[in-house]
Amino acid sequence: MKRNDSSTNPEDVKMLQTCLELLTDNDILLNGNFNHYTENLLKSCQESLGLVPDGIVDEIVWEKIIYGLEKKIEKKKIAKDNKIKEAGESGKDKDDLKKKIKDKQNKEASECLTKIESNLVDLSDLK
Repeated sequence: MKRNDSSTNPEDVKMLQTCLELLTDNDILLNGNFNHYTENLLKSCQESLGLVPDGIVDEIVWEKIIYGLEKKIEKKKIAKDNKIKEAGESGKDKDDLKKKIKDKQNKEASECLTKIESNLVDLSDLK
């Protein structure tokens, strides 16, 4: 999949845009158009994932994007664990902090899943 490719499926582009938005924390219009902005964000993401920033999405790029999302989730989990540990060490109410963090994570996870489910891509179609 790449910009100006007439065979590119708009639903695949929406999924890509959703992943790029989650990975980069940049707002992106999830419109299914592989436009200049999507291409530039993809290139930036490819570079940060150690790939050649060519603006082309193939199976390897999808695998790296998924890996990048998994790493981002893991970092958030570690940050949450550290906040809980710090709260316990400083005498703050650990249970209250745990609840606040859990509520925030549940909201973020729900939003993420909603975005992904609404733009679900069958990766086997991308081969």
